[in-house]
Formats: sequence, structure tokens, C-alpha cells
Amino acid sequence: MEYTDNAYFANKRGDPLAELDFNKQALDLEIKAVEMLRDRYDMEPSRSILYRSATRMAYACNEMERAEQLVHFGLSGNPERSVKDELQDLLDQIAFDRQYETAV
Repeated sequence: MEYTDNAYFANKRGDPLAELDFNKQALDLEIKAVEMLRDRYDMEPSRSILYRSATRMAYACNEMERAEQLVHFGLSGNPERSVKDELQDLLDQIAFDRQYETAV
């Protein structure tokens, strides 16, 4: 949370490089957390909630391939309906952004 808070404040003061750096540090920690739960399907809903958070961070860091992988891992468990819907929305947004990038 500290890195995420720092990213938020960096954004507010107009420092996009610091914001990205803090977001990447937060993402690295979140990845470590989700890796511990990758095959722990008995840990729902915590497992899929962590994957949703990690996916958002990867997306914020413009790491689309990593974000897509995280979504798929999150959906592979048994997420609650609301988390499943959010993960699917993120996957749709990632696909849209990738398609837009190739069109430009």
C-alpha cells in the first residue's frame, strides 16, 4: 500500500516518472503475493482479489502481456461473480488497448 500511496501522490504533484516507478515497485510485491496463491484455489475469494489487484497494477504500468496473464490466472480459480466480472472487464480493456496500439 505504501508504494501505491506514493504513486498516487506522485500523480497529484505531476510526476509521472515517479508515479510509474512506485507503481512498478508495488506490482513487484503484488506479483510475489499472487505467486504464493497461484495454485491455492481453496483460498478464494482472497486469491482472485489479489489477482485483480495485480492485474490493475500491471495495466497501470502498461505491462499488457503480464496483465493478461494475471487475468487468466485470476479467472482460473473460482472468483466471486463481482470479481470475475471485473477481471473480464480488465481483459476486455487490455484487448481493446492492444488492438488500438496495432491500429495506430
